[in-house]
Amino acid sequence: MPWGRTSTLVGLGRSRLVMRGGLTGTATAVVLSPALVNGVGPLDGLGLPGAGSPCRRPP
Repeated sequence: MPWGRTSTLVGLGRSRLVMRGGLTGTATAVVLSPALVNGVGPLDGLGLPGAGSPCRRPP
């Protein structure tokens, strides 16, 4: 969630929504980082470039 929207939601008293979004993003990165670096099952890992993949946002 971009910072401007986050600040607006907190100002409107919707901080719980912002917290859930942050926790969801963190949990996703924690799960995907090792999976993309080391690989899962028959899929090969991406190594160091795979470490940053969960942190990227679509344009």
